[in-house]
Amino acid sequence: SILQNSRDAKTVLAELQTLDTVGYFFAWQIFSDLVAIQHHCQLFPDNTILPSAVVRDSLSNFALFGPGARKGAHIVDDGAAAVLEHDKDSSQEKTLERARRILAEFPAALKRTQLEDAWNGRARGRPYDLETLEHSLCDFYGALAHRGAGAIRADGRSSDATARAAEGSGCAWPPDARKGPSHSAGTRERQGGPAWRPNPCTAMERRDLQRMVTAAGYRGDDRAEGVEKEETF
Repeated sequence: SILQNSRDAKTVLAELQTLDTVGYFFAWQIFSDLVAIQHHCQLFPDNTILPSAVVRDSLSNFALFGPGARKGAHIVDDGAAAVLEHDKDSSQEKTLERARRILAEFPAALKRTQLEDAWNGRARGRPYDLETLEHSLCDFYGALAHRGAGAIRADGRSSDATARAAEGSGCAWPPDARKGPSHSAGTRERQGGPAWRPNPCTAMERRDLQRMVTAAGYRGDDRAEGVEKEETF
């Protein structure tokens, strides 16, 4: 098949988008789940679902970014005013360039901020890859665009002052006004969903996946059986 013969993530994601009703966001979700099942959770041997070369490529070289992640990357790259005041979006290509740079700088940033131990305790051995970064940037933008705005709106004087400043510069206030930034990052929170965690293979998820795999008649290999079970966050 095209997927099995592919050597990079971009080719696989493009092929997934040829399916009916599958756009770039849905394709990325499907792809990420396949990588998690095979690589992170190790429920299938390497090359069973996706070629190992494709998986490796997706960790540090290619990913698809939603609007929140694109805007989050732009904010990190000195674009706060453009994004938060004018809801400026960025292209996939520019975001990927920024994401690769952030990924390369992440280990040094952890040491500089003395957060290395805290991150390693949360990540449970999972490397900081592009999928993790996509989630991080998405929630980073959501926090700035929604939670920060919420704090200002809660104070009447601050909200009035912000409204006057926004009117004078042609910006939108409050953020959910017609011209304000909109993104799905806040949807999960509004619906009462859990906060995202960096490791998709918690003990509960892994057991559920194992039950589905067993029901499908696949027993897995010794490596999958020997993976250390992790505590649920």
